[in-house]
Amino acid sequence: MYIYKMKYFINHKIFRFGFLLTVMLFAGCEYEAPETENLTSLGPYPGSRILGNGTFCFSASGYPRNSEEVPGIQTLYVNDYTRNFVKSIRLELKGLRDAEWIASTSDPYFAEATQWEAGPLNAVTRLYALPDPDMKVIVWEGSIVNTARRKISFRIEPVFEFARPSAADYGEKQVQYLVDELILTAGFTDARDTDVDDGRFSRPVTLAPSEDHRFSLLIVISENQLQGQQTWDTLAVKDLRRFAREGWDAWLAEGVEPSFQSPEDSLRFRTNLLSVKALNLNGAVPADITGQFVTNDLPQLYPRDALMTARMFLETGHLHEVKQILDYWANVPFKSTGEWFARYDAFGRATEGGSGARYDVPEWDSNGYYTTLVYEAFLQHRIWIGDFKLVRDLLTFVELRLGPDGLVHEGGIVEWPGKLPSTNMSLAAAFKQAAFMAKWRNQKQLARRWAAVAERMDEGLARLFDPTDKVYKDMRDHAFSWNTSALFGWIWGYEDHLRLQLSAEYWWNHCRKTGDGIQYFDGEGYGDDLFGFTTGALAQYYAAQHRKERYLLLKTWFDRNSNVYGLIPERVHYPEDDEKISEASPLTWCSAEYVMVLVEGARHLMISEDIQATERRAIKLCQNAVSAQIPFQDTLTRRECLDYLKDVSFWWDNFIREKEKINALFGAASLKKHGITLAMDPYPLELISPNAFDIPFRLTMKKPVQRVRVQDRYATRNWRIRTPRVSEGGIHTVRVMPFIPMPVTDHYGYFLLEWLFSVEDITVPLSFPVHYQILAPYKISLKDTLVVDDPVFQIFNRSKAPLEILWMEDTLAQTHIFPPDYQDTFVITLSDSGAPQDSMNLIILFGNDEHFEKFNWIPCREVDLSEGWEFSPVQQVNQCFKLRRDDSLWFPVQVPANWEDAGFPDLDGTFWYRRYFSLPDSLHDTRIWLDMGAVDDEDETYINCDKVGSTAGWNLPRRYLISPGKSRIVWNVKNTLLMKVTDYGNGGGIHKGPVRLLIEK
Repeated sequence: MYIYKMKYFINHKIFRFGFLLTVMLFAGCEYEAPETENLTSLGPYPGSRILGNGTFCFSASGYPRNSEEVPGIQTLYVNDYTRNFVKSIRLELKGLRDAEWIASTSDPYFAEATQWEAGPLNAVTRLYALPDPDMKVIVWEGSIVNTARRKISFRIEPVFEFARPSAADYGEKQVQYLVDELILTAGFTDARDTDVDDGRFSRPVTLAPSEDHRFSLLIVISENQLQGQQTWDTLAVKDLRRFAREGWDAWLAEGVEPSFQSPEDSLRFRTNLLSVKALNLNGAVPADITGQFVTNDLPQLYPRDALMTARMFLETGHLHEVKQILDYWANVPFKSTGEWFARYDAFGRATEGGSGARYDVPEWDSNGYYTTLVYEAFLQHRIWIGDFKLVRDLLTFVELRLGPDGLVHEGGIVEWPGKLPSTNMSLAAAFKQAAFMAKWRNQKQLARRWAAVAERMDEGLARLFDPTDKVYKDMRDHAFSWNTSALFGWIWGYEDHLRLQLSAEYWWNHCRKTGDGIQYFDGEGYGDDLFGFTTGALAQYYAAQHRKERYLLLKTWFDRNSNVYGLIPERVHYPEDDEKISEASPLTWCSAEYVMVLVEGARHLMISEDIQATERRAIKLCQNAVSAQIPFQDTLTRRECLDYLKDVSFWWDNFIREKEKINALFGAASLKKHGITLAMDPYPLELISPNAFDIPFRLTMKKPVQRVRVQDRYATRNWRIRTPRVSEGGIHTVRVMPFIPMPVTDHYGYFLLEWLFSVEDITVPLSFPVHYQILAPYKISLKDTLVVDDPVFQIFNRSKAPLEILWMEDTLAQTHIFPPDYQDTFVITLSDSGAPQDSMNLIILFGNDEHFEKFNWIPCREVDLSEGWEFSPVQQVNQCFKLRRDDSLWFPVQVPANWEDAGFPDLDGTFWYRRYFSLPDSLHDTRIWLDMGAVDDEDETYINCDKVGSTAGWNLPRRYLISPGKSRIVWNVKNTLLMKVTDYGNGGGIHKGPVRLLIEK
């Protein structure tokens, strides 16, 4: 509801007389204020509610994310997303002052509900869609209460502003709007002759003190006037809220809705599920419809995001929606056989995205997601959906692009290409699943081939595990960078294992920030923010791991950071700024992932007490997996399922993940029956000395178990772990005793503590990975191995004792003492005479210990390149040789600086820099490096159109070796240095120095 400000021009004397008369009339009379309905928002942030029934979709809000938008309906799409039909549909109260927003929320009747106060009037409105897919109907209900002691008159005026050419036909009681080929029939269900008067759609209302007025505005979308009028006449006499509730309850009953302990969890589940349902227009599911991910002012479509939402529909039992999405993505244009573009416009065409987002980057994780959906749908429903020929094309495409290491190099979930654990895990799982599909179709050779590919990828994934931090990381330009999206590999079917458990521990300890949200990836700004889908992935993982305390912290992060309707924004900014959340509120994928957080929490009895439902699901999954291999074995008892789980030979490769799911569900039920909870307190991660330490834990249980034991698995030697006798309650400790001498370098490692509970007829494991770091008392390193002047050493004395360093300068012995806790740099001055010095021996005295270290470097001279750059703001020119030939495309530019600050504002995308330089042929056999401070976001660098290197990361330094003897440099003449720079948003360009050549002396 939107209420415009009105100015009243009242004679002062008349006003005074009226005021006194009012006082006299009410003097001595007791006034009973009317009861008003009070709403409570589900979250703190502004945003939109998404409504519709799968044939049409609209966003509505009483508290919009964009302050320029008026409250009400902001967008309306019918059948697809190729046209937005409205700018605004709103209700205005004419004759009253500005209204004050009180609260907006999702209503149990699947509605957008908002409470306002306009002076003495208290108003609550509800917007909802009817679920019948044969009708496109919007209902807008309202209740307005007069809380004043006087009579108040005003008008309720529905206002329709369309984004398409339109015309209005005013009838006796309804108005019909023609918008392109659509007809919108609008009117109050208790229609009055005064509702439509002389080309005006407006209802006059007068309320006595404590009186209320209730109304229902019915909007029918149809293809002709007669159909719209007939539908309107049929519905106007119905109890529309009951009609909607029964219809939506029937749709929900077609699927699986968990039994939640909290009514609010049930409301949040339904709200997010039905929002994603509304967004699915015949298989087209946009990233959002709230204004962030747009192309030509229309929503963008991503195969990855859409298939993520299809997983939500599959896990909640709505197979029809899964089929729609799979069919849609089987019929869009492909980049090449078996390869989707990264993003599409509303017409299903590959198109550049908003903010310079590229559509042609390699993004192949979707190939695995499509395959897994086909496979999982068969296991859960015993029917094949999707297109097996497309599965074959998708996986053949990936197979042909596997590197020698068994990995693919692509864009994946993040925009910067690399070898990503998430993509490679999900694809490895997909090859195992596809091998089953091929075997089921009696294509045994294809099944063997795909199983072999999966095995190669399994071996390759070990290379993406960082041995220092003990975590899966992306590999970009031969360097590790962390990325918490790796858990999507597990979500899409890759089996759990020790490296993944250790990775989750790393993310929990290092990537969990304010309010327990999980950061995305190692990239300042966008990547550092707290994202809904990565937080959701870790929450689901901890639910399956029976880690209730961690699951609840992550789940609560969603509750605290939803918008007012309980829907999930794309991300929460970190550290918090004035905006706090991203523009997309909600983001489709994040709402879908939150549904899965609630589903997995209920299944594993974190937020549900329904033990029987959990065991029924475990038995059903077991039946599906067994009958997929043994025809006609469709009914199994709990005991028979447990017997199958003990038969290791039965669960061949592609069913290991299914076995994990079944085990986790049976385990959750058994732990719940016995009231078992196990929690670890924080433990020290960093030790300055290798002393023994204790790891405390808390164990509680309601029923005794047959046996509890603690075992440990190591990834290092020289440790001893003393496990306690475990009683049924209280705080206990595990003592860890390392026997490692004081290291001269930091020592990293991990071990796994695993509790095994023998409960009923199964053994339930609870695993706790422990990372440790034994830190050297001091660290000395060269700041840079390419030295222009004198070598700079970085010194870090962590200990409480002084550190003494001795070295020879010419023939004189030099010494310097660094106090405890010293952390800074130290420069050693070299002699200017003689040959350039390229090494230094240091003697390090620490306590009673003496160490010798030798440092080597490469003496260099510097050639400054910060002047003379040119910039080409012509995005469509992508070929280096064309740019070199056409000087009209180039303009002088300051470097280093963002191109926005150098005279080229509002540019996002791919553009070029150019600079000329020449070098004498005396350097022909000399090593030369191009040294750049930082480029936002990624670069490809060429000399004379010969590529010398590329780096992704807006704040990473660039240093490219120009190998001697190569033809890329032409000596004694002008060479062209070209840099192709891609910026995905905000500032872009060569923004940080130095910008230079380093030439070996």
